[in-house]
Amino acid sequence: MDTEGNDLPFLLKEFERFADELNKLPSSVETTALELQFALLRQAVEAKYRRKAIKVVNIDPN
Repeated sequence: MDTEGNDLPFLLKEFERFADELNKLPSSVETTALELQFALLRQAVEAKYRRKAIKVVNIDPN
């Protein structure tokens, strides 16, 4: 995985593909568990890239 953030478009495409496949599964407790894990993973990745963007911009008000 690229540490400079260039892999974000790739990750977003993969997330969409996985979400599409997840939606094809029949409703079940296991499917719901996968959906919840996937939502947590997406949030973790978003938070990582948000922090990285803040570090890169690093606007100093002084």
